[in-house]
Amino acid sequence: ALAVGLYEKGAAIKHARCINQLGMLHLGAPGVLQDFNKAAQYLEEAAELGNAEAQFNFAALLLEGKVVEMNPEKANDYLKKSAKQNYEPAEMRLAQNFKMGIGLKKDDNQTFYWYNRAATQGNPKALYEVGKRYKTGEGVNKDIIQAHKFFNLSLSKGYNDVIPELQELTRNMTREQLLKAQGEAKKWKPEINDES
Repeated sequence: ALAVGLYEKGAAIKHARCINQLGMLHLGAPGVLQDFNKAAQYLEEAAELGNAEAQFNFAALLLEGKVVEMNPEKANDYLKKSAKQNYEPAEMRLAQNFKMGIGLKKDDNQTFYWYNRAATQGNPKALYEVGKRYKTGEGVNKDIIQAHKFFNLSLSKGYNDVIPELQELTRNMTREQLLKAQGEAKKWKPEINDES
């Protein structure tokens, strides 16, 4: 109750993060009456104020279709706004939507672009997805050295699902290729880069 009161004070002065938190609490939290209408109103308001987390959260509601009417196109608009602020979950979801054609046309180039944006921040699954695309040539020029580099980085960050593909790639590469890929992986540093 005290938290809700403090968030409401923040919301009264249009503090977007407080408004976002109120929305999330009304989706269902201990001590707060679940109210989908209030949740949607708060999240949309915070999203319109430019809060990246709220834009992602409201987009998730629009994609799910339980709290508000499903609207994938509108969801993608909010995801793009959030992702352009380097909000990693939005980058990941946008990549997935381009990959699956959810609310927009399937696009391998855009799929790679948004996975790569998340990868530049060190997201383990994004690093894997980037490596996979370098391996297959989806949305980017095929490059097994880059594929190995990104698979290796993904594994180093704890994404164990990459192991079979990394092992397969390792078996099919020359020693020189492996040393080059490993050298590039050692030099790699996560950084947010709009040109990624």
